[in-house]
Amino acid sequence: CYSSSNRDYGVRSKIIDTTDSQKWVTFEFKEYIDTNKCLAYFYSVERQEYDWTNIFLTQLIKLNVQSDNKQICSEFVANCLGLENAYKYSPETLFYKLKELNYI
Repeated sequence: CYSSSNRDYGVRSKIIDTTDSQKWVTFEFKEYIDTNKCLAYFYSVERQEYDWTNIFLTQLIKLNVQSDNKQICSEFVANCLGLENAYKYSPETLFYKLKELNYI
């Protein structure tokens, strides 16, 4: 998995067993997602810190504060896919945006 995690202090890759449906919700991306572009983005931001400021000031209070060198999980995925205002996405809003775009 490629994401940003507070447990791992930020953007990282990690082998995760996602077969436990009580813990994980998984879905397949459509074939036209450019995985090379996503991997290139990952390598350009690998080890950026987890963005606690975004969690509190954007996700909870809705002040739309963006950090230049930190990311949360949904923000990382949205940036990887080239979505605008990636810092505004929560996991839930990103899921619905990906469905709207027919990515999943």
